[in-house]
Amino acid sequence: MSIVSISPITNKDIQQALENSITELGGLEQFISGKEKVIIKINGVHFSSHSYTSPEFIDAFLTILINAGVDPRKIYIIESCTQGAFTRIVFKVAKIINVIKKHKINVVYLDEEPSEPYVFGEKGPEQYEQGFPRFVVNELITNREKNVFFNLPRLKCHWWDYVTCTLKNQLGLLHDKFKKERHHDKHFQRIVDINVAVSPDAHFVDGITAVARGPTPPEIYIERDVHPANIVIAGTDPVAIDTVASRILGYDPVEDDIIHINLASKAGLGEMVFDNITVKGDWHIFGSWEDRKEWQFPYKGADIYPPKTHWVEGKERDCWPGCLGLSRIALEVIYSDHQDKNPEFTIVQGKGLTEEDVTGMHEPIVLFGSCAINDVGEFIHENYRKIYQIDLGGDLAEIANVFRKVLGLSTLEMVPMNPIKAFFTLMNAKLHGLDASHLPIIGD
Repeated sequence: MSIVSISPITNKDIQQALENSITELGGLEQFISGKEKVIIKINGVHFSSHSYTSPEFIDAFLTILINAGVDPRKIYIIESCTQGAFTRIVFKVAKIINVIKKHKINVVYLDEEPSEPYVFGEKGPEQYEQGFPRFVVNELITNREKNVFFNLPRLKCHWWDYVTCTLKNQLGLLHDKFKKERHHDKHFQRIVDINVAVSPDAHFVDGITAVARGPTPPEIYIERDVHPANIVIAGTDPVAIDTVASRILGYDPVEDDIIHINLASKAGLGEMVFDNITVKGDWHIFGSWEDRKEWQFPYKGADIYPPKTHWVEGKERDCWPGCLGLSRIALEVIYSDHQDKNPEFTIVQGKGLTEEDVTGMHEPIVLFGSCAINDVGEFIHENYRKIYQIDLGGDLAEIANVFRKVLGLSTLEMVPMNPIKAFFTLMNAKLHGLDASHLPIIGD
């Protein structure tokens, strides 16, 4: 039976809670003994506060490793942030780099690594090729047995995944250039495929807080969406951990049909039936399961968009993990912190659109995704002047860039960093091989 440990954080002592979790799993030695490298994947999705693994959580985990005799020179923190940003600037804004420097360990910005091809899935029509950063291929696939791999995600809800925890955190292992692909109805299977290819040895979830409407709550709504939980969730079964994490947030993978957890269970990655999981500790952080509808964390946004946004959607197809969801999450997150910007514009997306559907629209037009482009793209370009076209519905960098322009924002208004420091951080990343889609720091 799969075991999931929940250790309370008392008196803000994160290190003690982590040590208790490690003890519940049988001790650290079983993981680190004889290993050449200790590799740690954190959640550094974005620099929005409460979207990333807390620096104090990372600090406590590193302290435990080094106190156990692990040479800091053998420890590597790795991450590739979301599209639209780049990991080096995320680590600076989030002050994660300060913890790395404090302990004198290694950092690998995966979006500065060359891409190596990798084929996912069994032979047949469902097989597809994408790519991992070279470090991931070398150290977590080719030489996997020589190294130990820990996963340190954060406890959050997610707009289209319900919950983002251990399984979803592994999406950051994919090379940035491939993240915009398959970000539609194939999104959930890809999460599973990555976890099949690269499976951590143990997971330690940062539950200092629990986050609603993730993965990147708007700064203006932190009080609404971020709530103290003061727990560490740990285990070796990622599906069981995500099942328990879902329960803590008010959901169940079976009852609520959380697709990526269901697929992961079917792929043999772990146990998702709650009654088959041994939970060591109290998971009723926010209330009883019977009353969950009263306290359940919302996973979708609050539909806060510019009042004069017009939506024209296809009748046949408009994928929630693709165009439909990404347009809404990006627009809401950007607009929420800049509600003085109120342009009137039209978003056209989905499959099954006719020329009649897109006649008489208010400009500018955001022509969103390949389905809409194939249906009415030519007609729109012939009949409208101000058009922003997003070729691929999963291209979050381009989505953010278009909405930034529509709202009349500069990138520097969206980055909480001195402009000169931001510029030199970007130049440093490029000197080290940055190969990622990001918003322009200077210019349009």
